[in-house]
Amino acid sequence: MEYWIVFRSSDGAELWRGTAPTAVAQQELPEGADLLVVPAAAVASLPTDLAAVRDFLCQRIDADAEVARAQFLTPGEGQALTYFAKQMEAESLAADPDAPAIILRAEAAAMGVPVADLAQEVLAAVAAWTAKNAAIEAARRGAKKQISEAETLPAIKAAAALDWTNITASDGAQNGV
Repeated sequence: MEYWIVFRSSDGAELWRGTAPTAVAQQELPEGADLLVVPAAAVASLPTDLAAVRDFLCQRIDADAEVARAQFLTPGEGQALTYFAKQMEAESLAADPDAPAIILRAEAAAMGVPVADLAQEVLAAVAAWTAKNAAIEAARRGAKKQISEAETLPAIKAAAALDWTNITASDGAQNGV
């Protein structure tokens, strides 16, 4: 079930609210009106609970950021720990080619490549990922700040309209090294 509020774009005055079993974004709105999907708590009282709207949209921004990150990483907590361990091993190998590197040595053997080459590949992936992650995190935090500071429905909706396209545009970064 989706809950929604239709409001005047110019000043945020609520025109009507409702609920529907499916996506309401297809509605034909009068000129000068806009629509925002909100949580049930936002429309449970009058006036609209803007704090509930802000929280809902901030949670959506967090979820969208995770989707953006998944374009560059294999999801999963265990995989994240593995990536971190591989990074630590690659950094150790860069400083000392004889350093212990259980994961990278096993992976290099399984792939039939020199461990030094694999370590360099891991470090290159870490550098590419760090730049992407920085852009994703900055966008996520910035949007949530703007949402929390917005005082009207139009301002809240505008702050939540984050376009992830430029942030996640591929520049050759690999998913999951």
